[in-house]
Amino acid sequence: AALLDVYEQLIARGSAAQKLQLLRKRATVRQERQKDAAGALDELMRAFPYAPQDKELLGEVRRLAEETRRWDDALAVEGYRFFTAPEGEQLGIACEAAAIVEEKVKDPLRAFRAYLRAFQLAPKDETIRGHLWRLARIVGDIKEEPKPPPVLRVPVQSNVQSSAPPPVPGGRMVI
Repeated sequence: AALLDVYEQLIARGSAAQKLQLLRKRATVRQERQKDAAGALDELMRAFPYAPQDKELLGEVRRLAEETRRWDDALAVEGYRFFTAPEGEQLGIACEAAAIVEEKVKDPLRAFRAYLRAFQLAPKDETIRGHLWRLARIVGDIKEEPKPPPVLRVPVQSNVQSSAPPPVPGGRMVI
């Protein structure tokens, strides 16, 4: 515990790179010495904003989410990745999040909603459309495939510069 306190004091004064390194060390201490996977996941969740493109960090978050069954934390990371990613990477992230909801959380309605987000990005993608129809059959009684409504994209312009992720309809990301 004393080592964790020292790391915490150093984090308060460190650069972004130092904070990332120290939070990873805290996660290692919590997992290996204290056998506290949930605490290790907490540390990595704190570290993620410092390196959202770090695939190794993402893998550790997912591994600990699986170990602790804290999939909402993993999905929060996916939401953060989605809103900070370049437009060309958002489709892949949306599909990854949908797969996590379907395979790990085992919630077909939430998975359907997550695939809808991907569908908005790629309305002609047959694989995504197939996932939507398969999940729709699980969630409700759908017998035939109607013609999908057109996807409307309304450009939003703002004079306000912000470093925050763009707002989500309804005020939160629904996965």
